[in-house]
Formats: sequence, structure tokens, C-alpha cells
Amino acid sequence: MDAGAQASQFCLQGMIEEGKHTPNAIDGEDFEITPGTWVVGLVIPGALAVVKGTVSRNGRRVAKSITIMNPK
Repeated sequence: MDAGAQASQFCLQGMIEEGKHTPNAIDGEDFEITPGTWVVGLVIPGALAVVKGTVSRNGRRVAKSITIMNPK
């Protein structure tokens, strides 16, 4: 990525479900959790969450923060 380019950002809000290509998704949109992802709450299917992050060059959504809205 050149110095002038910015990473694409994303924000997903909704219920955590099983992803097609990753363990987690919201509304069918897969996202990846990495060791650097900041997580508040327990990421489990059925939990309501807000996921923010960046989209890599190859289209992968990498979560930077996950906030669970209805902790169980």
C-alpha cells in the first residue's frame, strides 16, 4: 500500500453468528479476530455486538475492536 493510501474501514452491528470462511460473522459478513483485537465481553453466537476494523487488500475484514452489547 502506498504512503497516500488509507486502509478501508468497516463497522458491523448485529448478532454474532457462525461465518462461512471464519469462525464469526454478523449478517453474513465474516470477520477475523486476531491477538491484537480489543474485545469487551464474550464473543459467542447469539450475542449482539459492534465490530470495527479494517479491510485488508485481499478483502478480509480484520476486527480491531469488538463490543458485546448484551453480555450473557
